[in-house]
Amino acid sequence: AAAEVHLAKPATDLQSILVREAVYCAIGRTCIRMRDVIPFDEWLSTTLIAEARETNPQYPLIKRRIAWLVGKWIASDCASPNNPHVWDLLVWLLKDRGQGTDAVVRLTAAVALKEAIDVCSYSVPLFDQADVMFDRPLLSSLTLSYHTCL
Repeated sequence: AAAEVHLAKPATDLQSILVREAVYCAIGRTCIRMRDVIPFDEWLSTTLIAEARETNPQYPLIKRRIAWLVGKWIASDCASPNNPHVWDLLVWLLKDRGQGTDAVVRLTAAVALKEAIDVCSYSVPLFDQADVMFDRPLLSSLTLSYHTCL
């Protein structure tokens, strides 16, 4: 209950950002045990997406952990890569060049995208929706990866 209250507040100072990052790390590392406890799709759409779009200059730590966590849940078969919010979040983190992000966030998002693609159970029409968000060379390489998995 104390963690719930703490996580309900926006993390604005370094201490609360570090606590949130540690909690997200624990949730990622224990995803198989937590999948029946945490409503991941709801958490993703209500909390993680908002945090991924935060412009706080200290947020790269949380954004990197969010990308890692999403990739971990998908790779462990605890979350579905067919959720369009997964793609929206990861593509946003991959393309974001604003304040509150960095190259490590983008690299982690790319790895999480690869993990989602490696599952190879996602719906190809999701790429049609994401087409406007992807750079053409990136979309081509991801589509090629999908067809290679088949």
